[in-house]
Amino acid sequence: MRESAGLEVADCLCGNADEGTVKQALDPIERGSWTYRCCPACSLERLSPRPSISAMGRYYPDDYTPFTDPAPHQARRADRVKRAVYETYFATPAERSAGVRRFRPLLAALLLPLRQHSVLSFDPPALPRRVFEFGAGTGADLLEFRNAGWEVSGCEPSAVAVAAAAAHGITLQQCNAEDAEVPAGLSCAYMNNVFEHLHDPMAVLARAHANLLPSGIVVVVVPNHASWAARIFGSQWPGYDPPRHIWGYTPRGIQGVFERAGFKEVTVSHKYPLSTYCWANGLGAWRAEGRGKALRGRMARLLGRSLLLGGFASTSAGAGDYIRVVARKA
Repeated sequence: MRESAGLEVADCLCGNADEGTVKQALDPIERGSWTYRCCPACSLERLSPRPSISAMGRYYPDDYTPFTDPAPHQARRADRVKRAVYETYFATPAERSAGVRRFRPLLAALLLPLRQHSVLSFDPPALPRRVFEFGAGTGADLLEFRNAGWEVSGCEPSAVAVAAAAAHGITLQQCNAEDAEVPAGLSCAYMNNVFEHLHDPMAVLARAHANLLPSGIVVVVVPNHASWAARIFGSQWPGYDPPRHIWGYTPRGIQGVFERAGFKEVTVSHKYPLSTYCWANGLGAWRAEGRGKALRGRMARLLGRSLLLGGFASTSAGAGDYIRVVARKA
């Protein structure tokens, strides 16, 4: 770690200090320009230089989207879809509702494009169901775990989000992932769009690994910097969100991260959200400046929900907007 004008300059997670190729991206909130460097050895991208962890609070306003609950009707609709996906593909027979048991073959065909959409889109280990979520936000994902019978705990640095989680009956430690007190005897450590925010991902993985039971798993979801959307839209793609997104992961790069952390059976799958977030914001040039921004914004609005097809096609081709990693402790 090196200091440069009050900012940190960090090496790649693979240990390579080569600066590599450079890409500039604007902070969509404060509009400042930041630099990402691509490692020529492992393909990971990193924000360099970056703010120190103690200075990061200023870049997360209280209305930052992960700190706010969705509208009740949106939450109910999404929860029903996620529950149907979980019961159809991953739940034990005893967990399935009568309707899912009766129509499961039909649901399996209809819901196939959404197979990775549920928080619980993985085969749970045959262990006590105990999960810790790093960066749990308002606790929405932990609610899904709890509804499936898991014992839940987690951490979150935002006081606003911790209060929202408490309103749902989820008690969180208010701290950064790097400082969390991780309970022992976990069967799952979970991070949903959090791993790219961490200053020290390897330290967090090491703590998760140490507190997992044998054959326990880590489940991580991150933006895919090798996705079609990332390649098409470049620095306008929302996966570049400096300085909050410190790391940029590709399937090859993140597999190497988990293997170096001592995990085995590292499985990488592709997913996309049931929204046009990546494609609409990328096409609409949400952080661009100048005359072209207005035209691109009109194009994005005109295409509307049809932009979901971009997410679906890229996921089917193995270049989805997001990647999910499930890695098992040896």
